[in-house]
Amino acid sequence: LFKKQFQPQTAPWSYDWTEMQEYIQEYNNLLAFWDTKYPGYVLDFAYEDLVNNPELQTKKLVEFCSLEWESTLLDFSTNVRAIHTHSINQVNQPLYKSAVQSWKFYQPYISPLLLHSSQESDKKDRQKLLHEGL
Repeated sequence: LFKKQFQPQTAPWSYDWTEMQEYIQEYNNLLAFWDTKYPGYVLDFAYEDLVNNPELQTKKLVEFCSLEWESTLLDFSTNVRAIHTHSINQVNQPLYKSAVQSWKFYQPYISPLLLHSSQESDKKDRQKLLHEGL
């Protein structure tokens, strides 16, 4: 988001803090909706887990999708298909750990977004505790 410039017509929310917060909140709401409607149908794992143990996490993903394991799944960077997204440079190289925690470089600039996200997360945690009677 902060490393690539998106076209305003494709991601207008990426140019405005309020819209970005709303977009992230709507994304989280959508995930929560599907997780409530179909529990166990969405696999959630951290990027850090993937880069620290790609084979384990990829096997979990393949199993979750009821697909057959192929060791070539770990060699995605050797795929010769054309890539037409902003991630072209990342897709054409093996997994790398240098992006882990790279968001911290932008922390001074994204403080309003982090604060909003933290407040929403705290609110959800409180609601969950109240709902579960804890």
